[in-house]
Amino acid sequence: MKKTKLFMATALLFAASTLFITGCQPEAENPDSTPIEKPDPTPTPDPDPDPNPNPTEEITLDLSAYSYRKNFVSTSETLGITISDWGDGTDRKPNEDGSWTLTASNSMWGGISGVVAPFTGLNAGLISQYDYIAFTGDFSNFTINDTEDPEVGNAGVNIKVPDVQKRFATKNKNADGTITYYIATSEFGEAPKSAVEFAIIIGGSGSIKLTEVYLAAKENPVKPVSAITIAPETTTIASENTVTFTVKDSNFNDVTANTTFAIDGEDATGSTIAANVLTAGKTAGTVTVKATYTCDDGTFTATASIEVTAALTNLVTTVGLERVYLGPGWNALLQDVTELAAAAEYLTIENNVATYKLPAGLGGQWQAQLKLSTDAGIKKDEKWYFSFKLSGMNGNFTLKLNDNEILVPMFNNVAFTDGQVITCSGTSPEDIENISLMFDFGTCPEGTVVISDIMFAKTN
Repeated sequence: MKKTKLFMATALLFAASTLFITGCQPEAENPDSTPIEKPDPTPTPDPDPDPNPNPTEEITLDLSAYSYRKNFVSTSETLGITISDWGDGTDRKPNEDGSWTLTASNSMWGGISGVVAPFTGLNAGLISQYDYIAFTGDFSNFTINDTEDPEVGNAGVNIKVPDVQKRFATKNKNADGTITYYIATSEFGEAPKSAVEFAIIIGGSGSIKLTEVYLAAKENPVKPVSAITIAPETTTIASENTVTFTVKDSNFNDVTANTTFAIDGEDATGSTIAANVLTAGKTAGTVTVKATYTCDDGTFTATASIEVTAALTNLVTTVGLERVYLGPGWNALLQDVTELAAAAEYLTIENNVATYKLPAGLGGQWQAQLKLSTDAGIKKDEKWYFSFKLSGMNGNFTLKLNDNEILVPMFNNVAFTDGQVITCSGTSPEDIENISLMFDFGTCPEGTVVISDIMFAKTN
Protein backbone atom coordinates (compact mmCIF):
# COMPACT_ATOMS: atom_id res chain seq x y z
CA MET A 1 0.00 0.00 0.00
CA LYS A 2 2.80 2.47 0.81
CA LYS A 3 4.57 1.71 -2.44
CA THR A 4 1.42 2.36 -4.39
CA LYS A 5 0.79 5.75 -2.73
CA LEU A 6 4.41 6.77 -3.31
CA PHE A 7 4.20 5.86 -7.03
CA MET A 8 0.99 7.86 -7.52
CA ALA A 9 2.41 10.91 -5.78
CA THR A 10 5.53 10.81 -7.89
CA ALA A 11 3.45 10.52 -11.10
CA LEU A 12 1.26 13.50 -10.13
CA LEU A 13 4.32 15.59 -9.33
CA PHE A 14 5.88 14.76 -12.72
CA ALA A 15 2.63 15.62 -14.53
CA ALA A 16 2.35 18.96 -12.71
CA SER A 17 5.97 19.77 -13.48
CA THR A 18 5.46 18.95 -17.15
CA LEU A 19 2.31 21.08 -17.31
CA PHE A 20 4.12 24.03 -15.72
CA ILE A 21 7.11 23.80 -18.05
CA THR A 22 4.95 23.44 -21.17
CA GLY A 23 2.78 26.36 -20.20
CA CYS A 24 5.82 28.60 -19.91
CA GLN A 25 7.22 27.86 -23.37
CA PRO A 26 6.93 30.57 -26.06
CA GLU A 27 3.86 29.96 -28.25
CA ALA A 28 5.95 29.99 -31.44
CA GLU A 29 7.85 26.94 -30.28
CA ASN A 30 4.74 24.85 -29.77
CA PRO A 31 4.70 22.27 -32.59
CA ASP A 32 0.95 21.79 -32.08
CA SER A 33 0.01 25.46 -32.58
CA THR A 34 -0.40 25.06 -36.42
CA PRO A 35 -3.07 22.51 -37.37
CA ILE A 36 -2.21 20.05 -40.14
CA GLU A 37 -4.69 20.06 -43.03
CA LYS A 38 -5.39 16.60 -44.32
CA PRO A 39 -6.09 16.37 -48.08
CA ASP A 40 -9.50 15.13 -49.11
CA PRO A 41 -8.84 11.71 -50.68
CA THR A 42 -11.97 12.09 -52.86
CA PRO A 43 -12.43 15.77 -53.76
CA THR A 44 -15.86 16.76 -55.06
CA PRO A 45 -15.67 17.46 -58.82
CA ASP A 46 -16.79 20.84 -60.19
CA PRO A 47 -20.41 20.25 -61.30
CA ASP A 48 -20.10 23.03 -63.90
CA PRO A 49 -16.55 23.02 -65.28
CA ASP A 50 -15.53 26.00 -67.37
CA PRO A 51 -15.01 24.76 -70.96
CA ASN A 52 -12.28 27.36 -71.36
CA PRO A 53 -8.94 25.95 -70.14
CA ASN A 54 -7.57 29.49 -69.92
CA PRO A 55 -10.62 31.21 -68.48
CA THR A 56 -11.74 34.69 -69.40
CA GLU A 57 -12.11 37.08 -66.47
CA GLU A 58 -15.54 36.80 -64.87
CA ILE A 59 -17.21 40.11 -64.10
CA THR A 60 -20.61 41.23 -63.00
CA LEU A 61 -21.79 43.94 -65.39
CA ASP A 62 -25.55 44.19 -65.15
CA LEU A 63 -26.52 43.95 -68.81
CA SER A 64 -30.17 44.40 -67.88
CA ALA A 65 -29.38 48.09 -67.38
CA TYR A 66 -28.63 48.25 -71.10
CA SER A 67 -32.25 47.93 -72.06
CA TYR A 68 -31.99 49.25 -75.64
CA ARG A 69 -31.02 46.26 -77.71
CA LYS A 70 -30.74 45.28 -81.33
CA ASN A 71 -31.26 41.54 -81.45
CA PHE A 72 -29.81 39.34 -84.18
CA VAL A 73 -30.44 36.00 -82.44
CA SER A 74 -33.07 35.65 -79.75
CA THR A 75 -35.26 32.91 -78.32
CA SER A 76 -38.04 35.41 -77.72
CA GLU A 77 -38.03 37.55 -80.88
CA THR A 78 -37.90 37.04 -84.62
CA LEU A 79 -34.36 36.97 -85.99
CA GLY A 80 -33.35 40.39 -87.25
CA ILE A 81 -30.51 39.39 -89.57
CA THR A 82 -29.64 35.81 -90.34
CA ILE A 83 -26.18 34.29 -90.05
CA SER A 84 -24.23 34.43 -93.29
CA ASP A 85 -21.48 32.17 -94.62
CA TRP A 86 -17.88 33.33 -94.46
CA GLY A 87 -16.51 30.12 -95.92
CA ASP A 88 -15.02 28.87 -92.66
CA GLY A 89 -16.66 25.46 -92.73
CA THR A 90 -18.87 25.93 -89.64
CA ASP A 91 -22.14 23.98 -89.67
CA ARG A 92 -24.78 26.57 -88.74
CA LYS A 93 -28.34 25.35 -88.11
CA PRO A 94 -31.32 27.42 -86.88
CA ASN A 95 -33.49 25.92 -84.14
CA GLU A 96 -37.26 26.27 -83.73
CA ASP A 97 -36.87 28.46 -80.61
CA GLY A 98 -34.85 31.05 -82.52
CA SER A 99 -31.45 29.89 -81.30
CA TRP A 100 -28.68 28.53 -83.53
CA THR A 101 -26.48 25.47 -83.19
CA LEU A 102 -22.92 26.03 -84.37
CA THR A 103 -20.79 22.94 -84.94
CA ALA A 104 -17.06 23.45 -85.34
CA SER A 105 -15.24 22.80 -88.57
CA ASN A 106 -12.09 20.71 -88.41
CA SER A 107 -10.00 23.61 -89.62
CA MET A 108 -11.18 27.15 -90.17
CA TRP A 109 -8.84 29.85 -91.47
CA GLY A 110 -5.58 30.01 -89.56
CA GLY A 111 -5.36 26.23 -89.19
CA ILE A 112 -7.43 25.97 -86.01
CA SER A 113 -10.80 24.29 -85.61
CA GLY A 114 -13.72 26.38 -84.39
CA VAL A 115 -16.98 28.14 -85.23
CA VAL A 116 -17.84 31.41 -86.96
CA ALA A 117 -21.17 33.25 -86.84
CA PRO A 118 -21.17 36.33 -89.14
CA PHE A 119 -23.97 38.88 -89.28
CA THR A 120 -24.05 41.13 -92.33
CA GLY A 121 -26.32 43.61 -94.07
CA LEU A 122 -26.32 46.20 -91.26
CA ASN A 123 -26.64 49.91 -91.93
CA ALA A 124 -23.14 51.38 -91.93
CA GLY A 125 -22.61 53.05 -88.54
CA LEU A 126 -25.30 51.07 -86.70
CA ILE A 127 -22.80 49.33 -84.42
CA SER A 128 -21.29 52.66 -83.32
CA GLN A 129 -24.67 53.72 -81.84
CA TYR A 130 -24.46 51.01 -79.17
CA ASP A 131 -22.20 50.51 -76.13
CA TYR A 132 -21.66 46.73 -76.24
CA ILE A 133 -21.71 43.69 -78.49
CA ALA A 134 -22.90 40.69 -76.50
CA PHE A 135 -23.83 37.08 -77.03
CA THR A 136 -24.98 34.17 -74.87
CA GLY A 137 -24.32 30.51 -75.55
CA ASP A 138 -24.51 27.04 -74.08
CA PHE A 139 -20.92 25.73 -74.13
CA SER A 140 -21.57 22.42 -72.36
CA ASN A 141 -20.72 20.51 -75.57
CA PHE A 142 -17.82 22.72 -76.66
CA THR A 143 -14.17 22.97 -75.62
CA ILE A 144 -12.56 26.35 -76.26
CA ASN A 145 -9.03 26.35 -77.63
CA ASP A 146 -7.52 29.38 -75.93
CA THR A 147 -3.91 28.91 -77.00
CA GLU A 148 -1.51 31.74 -76.30
CA ASP A 149 0.28 31.10 -79.59
CA PRO A 150 0.35 34.54 -81.29
CA GLU A 151 0.41 32.85 -84.70
CA VAL A 152 -3.04 31.40 -84.11
CA GLY A 153 -5.23 34.46 -84.52
CA ASN A 154 -8.60 32.67 -84.30
CA ALA A 155 -8.10 30.90 -80.98
CA GLY A 156 -10.21 31.89 -77.97
CA VAL A 157 -13.46 33.85 -78.13
CA ASN A 158 -13.35 36.77 -80.56
CA ILE A 159 -15.42 39.44 -82.28
CA LYS A 160 -14.48 40.88 -85.68
CA VAL A 161 -15.85 44.30 -86.75
CA PRO A 162 -15.36 43.74 -89.66
CA ASP A 163 -11.58 43.73 -90.11
CA VAL A 164 -10.65 44.62 -86.50
CA GLN A 165 -10.60 41.43 -84.41
CA LYS A 166 -10.58 41.47 -80.60
CA ARG A 167 -10.64 38.73 -77.99
CA PHE A 168 -13.31 38.93 -75.33
CA ALA A 169 -11.84 39.91 -71.96
CA THR A 170 -15.02 39.65 -69.90
CA LYS A 171 -17.96 37.31 -69.42
CA ASN A 172 -20.86 36.51 -67.12
CA LYS A 173 -21.79 33.00 -66.00
CA ASN A 174 -25.56 32.70 -65.89
CA ALA A 175 -27.73 30.70 -63.49
CA ASP A 176 -28.85 28.36 -66.27
CA GLY A 177 -25.27 27.36 -67.08
CA THR A 178 -24.94 29.52 -70.19
CA ILE A 179 -22.19 32.10 -70.57
CA THR A 180 -22.61 35.67 -71.79
CA TYR A 181 -19.62 37.31 -73.41
CA TYR A 182 -19.56 41.02 -74.17
CA ILE A 183 -17.18 43.72 -75.32
CA ALA A 184 -17.43 47.49 -75.63
CA THR A 185 -17.84 48.76 -79.19
CA SER A 186 -15.24 51.43 -78.35
CA GLU A 187 -12.63 48.65 -78.38
CA PHE A 188 -12.83 48.62 -82.19
CA GLY A 189 -11.80 52.23 -82.75
CA GLU A 190 -13.30 53.81 -85.87
CA ALA A 191 -14.38 50.50 -87.44
CA PRO A 192 -18.00 50.52 -86.09
CA LYS A 193 -18.67 53.83 -87.85
CA SER A 194 -18.52 52.18 -91.26
CA ALA A 195 -19.03 48.48 -90.48
CA VAL A 196 -21.92 46.69 -92.17
CA GLU A 197 -21.15 43.36 -90.49
CA PHE A 198 -19.54 41.66 -87.52
CA ALA A 199 -18.73 38.06 -86.65
CA ILE A 200 -18.31 35.85 -83.59
CA ILE A 201 -15.18 33.68 -84.02
CA ILE A 202 -14.42 30.95 -81.46
CA GLY A 203 -11.57 28.47 -81.68
CA GLY A 204 -12.26 24.98 -80.36
CA SER A 205 -14.18 21.77 -80.95
CA GLY A 206 -17.74 20.57 -80.44
CA SER A 207 -20.99 22.50 -80.79
CA ILE A 208 -22.42 25.67 -79.24
CA LYS A 209 -26.08 26.59 -78.83
CA LEU A 210 -26.17 30.32 -79.53
CA THR A 211 -29.23 31.64 -77.69
CA GLU A 212 -28.83 35.39 -78.19
CA VAL A 213 -26.70 37.93 -80.03
CA TYR A 214 -27.33 41.65 -79.60
CA LEU A 215 -26.02 45.19 -79.49
CA ALA A 216 -26.80 46.97 -76.19
CA ALA A 217 -27.09 50.61 -75.11
CA LYS A 218 -28.24 52.36 -71.92
CA GLU A 219 -30.05 55.11 -73.79
CA ASN A 220 -32.16 54.84 -76.91
CA PRO A 221 -29.68 55.19 -79.80
CA VAL A 222 -32.42 56.28 -82.19
CA LYS A 223 -32.51 60.08 -81.86
CA PRO A 224 -34.40 62.76 -83.75
CA VAL A 225 -32.77 63.40 -87.11
CA SER A 226 -30.21 66.18 -86.76
CA ALA A 227 -28.34 66.06 -90.07
CA ILE A 228 -27.76 64.11 -93.27
CA THR A 229 -24.59 62.97 -95.02
CA ILE A 230 -23.95 62.45 -98.71
CA ALA A 231 -21.50 59.97 -100.21
CA PRO A 232 -19.30 60.41 -102.03
CA GLU A 233 -18.71 63.86 -100.58
CA THR A 234 -15.85 64.51 -102.98
CA THR A 235 -14.67 62.60 -106.04
CA THR A 236 -13.32 63.08 -109.55
CA ILE A 237 -15.09 61.85 -112.67
CA ALA A 238 -14.27 62.14 -116.33
CA SER A 239 -16.51 64.18 -118.59
CA GLU A 240 -19.63 62.31 -119.74
CA ASN A 241 -19.24 59.77 -116.91
CA THR A 242 -21.60 59.30 -113.96
CA VAL A 243 -21.49 59.17 -110.17
CA THR A 244 -24.22 57.74 -107.91
CA PHE A 245 -24.93 59.31 -104.50
CA THR A 246 -26.18 57.81 -101.25
CA VAL A 247 -27.73 59.90 -98.47
CA LYS A 248 -28.10 58.80 -94.83
CA ASP A 249 -29.65 60.51 -91.84
CA SER A 250 -27.97 60.90 -88.44
CA ASN A 251 -29.37 57.51 -87.37
CA PHE A 252 -27.55 55.91 -90.33
CA ASN A 253 -30.77 55.15 -92.19
CA ASP A 254 -30.55 55.28 -95.98
CA VAL A 255 -32.90 58.10 -97.06
CA THR A 256 -31.66 58.44 -100.65
CA ALA A 257 -35.03 57.57 -102.15
CA ASN A 258 -36.69 60.44 -100.23
CA THR A 259 -34.00 63.02 -101.03
CA THR A 260 -34.04 65.60 -103.82
CA PHE A 261 -30.84 66.50 -105.66
CA ALA A 262 -29.76 69.60 -107.55
CA ILE A 263 -26.53 70.81 -109.16
CA ASP A 264 -25.01 74.27 -109.09
CA GLY A 265 -21.93 76.23 -110.10
CA GLU A 266 -20.76 77.89 -113.31
CA ASP A 267 -18.76 74.74 -114.14
CA ALA A 268 -21.96 72.67 -114.10
CA THR A 269 -22.78 73.63 -117.68
CA GLY A 270 -23.67 70.48 -119.58
CA SER A 271 -23.89 68.29 -116.45
CA THR A 272 -27.24 66.83 -115.42
CA ILE A 273 -28.65 65.00 -112.42
CA ALA A 274 -31.56 62.54 -112.43
CA ALA A 275 -32.63 61.22 -109.03
CA ASN A 276 -29.29 60.45 -107.33
CA VAL A 277 -27.15 60.01 -110.48
CA LEU A 278 -24.97 62.83 -111.81
CA THR A 279 -23.90 62.70 -115.45
CA ALA A 280 -20.95 64.98 -116.05
CA GLY A 281 -20.93 67.23 -119.11
CA LYS A 282 -17.95 68.13 -121.25
CA THR A 283 -17.13 71.24 -119.23
CA ALA A 284 -14.17 70.64 -116.94
CA GLY A 285 -14.35 72.11 -113.44
CA THR A 286 -16.15 71.66 -110.11
CA VAL A 287 -19.83 70.72 -109.88
CA THR A 288 -21.65 71.16 -106.56
CA VAL A 289 -24.41 68.65 -105.81
CA LYS A 290 -26.94 69.65 -103.15
CA ALA A 291 -29.06 67.00 -101.40
CA THR A 292 -32.22 68.05 -99.52
CA TYR A 293 -34.15 65.76 -97.16
CA THR A 294 -37.35 66.65 -95.28
CA CYS A 295 -38.85 64.61 -92.42
CA ASP A 296 -40.85 65.21 -89.22
CA ASP A 297 -37.70 66.55 -87.53
CA GLY A 298 -37.06 69.23 -90.16
CA THR A 299 -35.36 69.89 -93.49
CA PHE A 300 -31.69 69.02 -93.85
CA THR A 301 -29.13 69.55 -96.59
CA ALA A 302 -25.71 68.22 -97.53
CA THR A 303 -23.42 69.04 -100.43
CA ALA A 304 -20.88 67.14 -102.50
CA SER A 305 -18.07 68.63 -104.57
CA ILE A 306 -17.41 66.76 -107.81
CA GLU A 307 -14.40 67.52 -109.98
CA VAL A 308 -15.11 66.95 -113.65
CA THR A 309 -11.99 66.45 -115.72
CA ALA A 310 -11.51 66.90 -119.42
CA ALA A 311 -11.05 63.79 -121.53
CA LEU A 312 -8.79 61.43 -119.56
CA THR A 313 -6.25 59.04 -121.03
CA ASN A 314 -7.01 55.51 -119.89
CA LEU A 315 -3.79 53.88 -118.68
CA VAL A 316 -5.41 50.43 -118.90
CA THR A 317 -4.75 48.90 -122.30
CA THR A 318 -4.80 45.23 -121.28
CA VAL A 319 -6.83 43.31 -118.70
CA GLY A 320 -5.76 39.79 -117.77
CA LEU A 321 -6.48 37.07 -115.22
CA GLU A 322 -4.41 36.58 -112.09
CA ARG A 323 -6.79 34.42 -110.09
CA VAL A 324 -10.34 33.10 -110.06
CA TYR A 325 -11.98 31.22 -107.19
CA LEU A 326 -15.48 29.78 -107.02
CA GLY A 327 -16.32 27.97 -103.83
CA PRO A 328 -20.01 27.41 -103.04
CA GLY A 329 -20.04 25.96 -99.55
CA TRP A 330 -16.28 26.57 -99.71
CA ASN A 331 -15.82 23.47 -101.85
CA ALA A 332 -13.60 24.94 -104.53
CA LEU A 333 -14.62 24.64 -108.16
CA LEU A 334 -11.57 26.61 -109.22
CA GLN A 335 -8.68 27.88 -107.19
CA ASP A 336 -5.56 29.83 -108.10
CA VAL A 337 -6.16 29.39 -111.82
CA THR A 338 -3.37 31.11 -113.75
CA GLU A 339 -4.35 30.11 -117.28
CA LEU A 340 -7.48 31.61 -118.76
CA ALA A 341 -8.31 28.39 -120.62
CA ALA A 342 -8.74 26.52 -117.32
CA ALA A 343 -11.40 29.01 -116.19
CA ALA A 344 -13.21 29.42 -119.51
CA GLU A 345 -16.37 27.69 -118.28
CA TYR A 346 -16.87 30.43 -115.70
CA LEU A 347 -14.87 33.39 -116.97
CA THR A 348 -14.06 35.04 -120.27
CA ILE A 349 -12.05 38.21 -120.89
CA GLU A 350 -12.41 39.81 -124.29
CA ASN A 351 -11.59 43.38 -125.29
CA ASN A 352 -10.88 44.14 -121.60
CA VAL A 353 -14.42 43.06 -120.62
CA ALA A 354 -14.65 40.29 -118.00
CA THR A 355 -17.76 38.07 -118.03
CA TYR A 356 -18.04 36.03 -114.81
CA LYS A 357 -20.63 33.22 -114.44
CA LEU A 358 -21.79 32.70 -110.86
CA PRO A 359 -23.35 29.34 -109.89
CA ALA A 360 -26.14 28.92 -107.37
CA GLY A 361 -25.39 28.34 -103.71
CA LEU A 362 -22.51 30.74 -103.10
CA GLY A 363 -24.14 32.79 -100.36
CA GLY A 364 -21.00 34.03 -98.62
CA GLN A 365 -18.39 36.73 -98.97
CA TRP A 366 -15.07 35.69 -100.55
CA GLN A 367 -16.62 32.69 -102.29
CA ALA A 368 -16.43 34.20 -105.78
CA GLN A 369 -13.06 35.89 -106.00
CA LEU A 370 -11.73 37.32 -109.24
CA LYS A 371 -8.37 39.06 -109.50
CA LEU A 372 -7.75 40.94 -112.73
CA SER A 373 -4.37 42.31 -113.81
CA THR A 374 -3.86 45.57 -115.70
CA ASP A 375 -0.87 47.30 -117.23
CA ALA A 376 -1.73 50.64 -115.56
CA GLY A 377 0.81 52.12 -113.17
CA ILE A 378 1.23 55.28 -111.11
CA LYS A 379 3.97 57.13 -109.26
CA LYS A 380 3.98 58.35 -105.68
CA ASP A 381 1.95 61.57 -105.07
CA GLU A 382 0.25 61.39 -108.48
CA LYS A 383 -3.50 61.96 -108.44
CA TRP A 384 -5.59 59.28 -110.10
CA TYR A 385 -9.15 58.44 -111.15
CA PHE A 386 -10.64 54.93 -111.39
CA SER A 387 -13.99 53.74 -112.71
CA PHE A 388 -15.70 50.60 -114.00
CA LYS A 389 -19.19 49.38 -114.88
CA LEU A 390 -21.06 46.37 -113.46
CA SER A 391 -23.85 44.88 -115.59
CA GLY A 392 -26.01 41.79 -115.89
CA MET A 393 -27.57 41.69 -112.41
CA ASN A 394 -28.24 43.50 -109.16
CA GLY A 395 -26.12 42.37 -106.24
CA ASN A 396 -23.23 43.20 -103.95
CA PHE A 397 -19.53 43.45 -104.72
CA THR A 398 -16.29 43.75 -102.77
CA LEU A 399 -13.21 45.30 -104.35
CA LYS A 400 -9.63 46.00 -103.32
CA LEU A 401 -7.21 47.76 -105.64
CA ASN A 402 -3.99 45.73 -105.67
CA ASP A 403 -5.49 43.22 -103.20
CA ASN A 404 -4.80 45.65 -100.35
CA GLU A 405 -5.94 49.02 -99.09
CA ILE A 406 -2.91 51.09 -100.08
CA LEU A 407 -4.79 53.27 -102.57
CA VAL A 408 -8.24 53.47 -100.99
CA PRO A 409 -10.21 51.44 -98.41
CA MET A 410 -11.89 48.56 -100.15
CA PHE A 411 -15.49 48.63 -101.33
CA ASN A 412 -16.81 46.14 -98.77
CA ASN A 413 -19.93 44.21 -99.84
CA VAL A 414 -21.43 47.30 -101.51
CA ALA A 415 -24.76 47.08 -103.35
CA PHE A 416 -24.82 47.73 -107.09
CA THR A 417 -27.51 47.86 -109.74
CA ASP A 418 -27.41 46.59 -113.32
CA GLY A 419 -25.42 49.02 -115.44
CA GLN A 420 -24.03 51.07 -112.54
CA VAL A 421 -20.69 52.88 -112.96
CA ILE A 422 -18.55 52.84 -109.80
CA THR A 423 -15.91 55.55 -109.37
CA CYS A 424 -13.22 56.59 -106.92
CA SER A 425 -10.15 58.81 -106.91
CA GLY A 426 -7.18 59.68 -104.75
CA THR A 427 -3.44 60.30 -104.48
CA SER A 428 -1.00 57.41 -104.61
CA PRO A 429 1.15 56.98 -101.46
CA GLU A 430 3.82 55.02 -103.35
CA ASP A 431 4.99 53.87 -106.76
CA ILE A 432 2.79 51.08 -108.12
CA GLU A 433 3.98 49.39 -111.28
CA ASN A 434 0.75 47.54 -112.12
CA ILE A 435 -2.73 48.08 -110.73
CA SER A 436 -4.67 44.87 -110.07
CA LEU A 437 -8.38 44.57 -109.25
CA MET A 438 -9.42 42.04 -106.57
CA PHE A 439 -13.20 41.52 -106.87
CA ASP A 440 -15.58 39.32 -104.90
CA PHE A 441 -19.20 38.57 -105.84
CA GLY A 442 -19.82 35.79 -103.31
CA THR A 443 -23.09 37.20 -102.00
CA CYS A 444 -24.64 37.59 -105.48
CA PRO A 445 -27.40 35.36 -106.84
CA GLU A 446 -26.84 32.86 -109.63
CA GLY A 447 -26.23 34.62 -112.92
CA THR A 448 -23.62 36.48 -114.92
CA VAL A 449 -21.92 39.71 -113.95
CA VAL A 450 -20.04 41.74 -116.55
CA ILE A 451 -17.15 44.06 -115.60
CA SER A 452 -16.51 46.61 -118.33
CA ASP A 453 -15.32 50.17 -119.01
CA ILE A 454 -12.34 49.72 -116.68
CA MET A 455 -10.50 53.03 -116.52
CA PHE A 456 -7.46 54.08 -114.52
CA ALA A 457 -6.12 57.55 -115.34
CA LYS A 458 -3.94 60.32 -113.94
CA THR A 459 -5.62 63.63 -113.20
CA ASN A 460 -2.55 65.86 -112.69
